[in-house]
Amino acid sequence: MIPPDLVFWIYTVKTTVRVSRAVSHYWIHINNLCVLRVSAVGCLLLLFLTLESFGTLKLNMKPFLTGSPLKRMGDRAELRFMDQALAHGFEVLKPWGDNSPFDVAVIGPSGMRKVQVRSAATLIHNRFRVQSAFGARKRPYTAAMIDALAAYVLPHDAWYIIPIGALQRSRNIYMRPHLPMPVRDGATNGSKLIHRPNLSWEYFREAWNWLR
Repeated sequence: MIPPDLVFWIYTVKTTVRVSRAVSHYWIHINNLCVLRVSAVGCLLLLFLTLESFGTLKLNMKPFLTGSPLKRMGDRAELRFMDQALAHGFEVLKPWGDNSPFDVAVIGPSGMRKVQVRSAATLIHNRFRVQSAFGARKRPYTAAMIDALAAYVLPHDAWYIIPIGALQRSRNIYMRPHLPMPVRDGATNGSKLIHRPNLSWEYFREAWNWLR
């Protein structure tokens, strides 16, 4: 006599399966031949494990990929930033885990700079946008958290290096790398530029010197 909870995994038979209930147990029929008596739990396990082998249940399982497309784009942007920072002569440090408020740290002539990396790939209203805030409440970054925000526009392979003082509690950065660079007035590397109202973010396009 077959124990009620004993489940057989049948590999060789690929045919139709029918389940019929009798009192508190289920009978598994293969080609109308009753071959297995199991409990309700055993029936569920058997169906889950073996029906695909019988050909009656085709599990449409897509390849399992961890992370969303936005997360993967962010990872690509971080790798690209580290590559570009090395090309500009910086040393690069990457914090372990996701517990730090910054993504990458770079070391230049003036010491270490903590950088938060953002990326954008979609042109909306003739501009690209990244968020310069964090959390569900969109809180602005502070000087204690980061020294600069690096915004990457993927379609144009363009970087915007924005020091924390220039953010001025802004929650969004709008970039137009497909348009000509605005005319500089000689104050680009001065402190007055950081506190100027209505400043175009284009002044910070490829401004890697802010990290030195």
